[in-house]
Amino acid sequence: MSRITNIVGDDFMDYRQVKAIAVERGMFASSVKPQKVAEGLKTITVQCPGRQSIYLWYNPEIIFNKYMPALNQKYTKKFDNLLDILQDDFMDYRKVKEIGEQSGISWKELKRQRDDIGMVSVPVSHGFGVLTLWFNPIIIWNKYSIDGVEEDDNTNNYNNSILGSFFDDFDDEDDDNTNNYNNRILDSFFDDEDDEDDEDDED
Repeated sequence: MSRITNIVGDDFMDYRQVKAIAVERGMFASSVKPQKVAEGLKTITVQCPGRQSIYLWYNPEIIFNKYMPALNQKYTKKFDNLLDILQDDFMDYRKVKEIGEQSGISWKELKRQRDDIGMVSVPVSHGFGVLTLWFNPIIIWNKYSIDGVEEDDNTNNYNNSILGSFFDDFDDEDDDNTNNYNNRILDSFFDDEDDEDDEDDED
């Protein structure tokens, strides 16, 4: 019986919202998480500057299929930077790379921007496949948190206040950044022994 899966549906959902709906439908609060695990749902953590972390539950099969990129596409729009590419959603690194290259942004530069403006990459696996989804934690927090900012102008202003100075004042010594650390761990996971010769791996 896929009670939690039916609540989560085809997107990510703040676990607090899942729990509230489940209880409203007659489940005991203490049984929600065990049922989620039994149904094979997964969690990603979104850490946002100045805010409490949120935990998003998702169905790995649905999310994997939803974000599996259609590669070798032609994009007529030119993007200025990584923030412009990601917008308000998750995106597999291969699509990020393809869009960036067509906009004249190198893969090395995209990874530099990701690490130093606090973008995050997380793995989503299903079967033998793995996606590496990149996202803007501020935008995703606002989009999915039950405490999120509803107004687009406020969201954009907050996002810009945190990240806007990056392009004017680049500091590559910020090794204490949690997202930066997580990104490097993921990069090393996808490395081949000689990553400089393999353009298809994430780094």
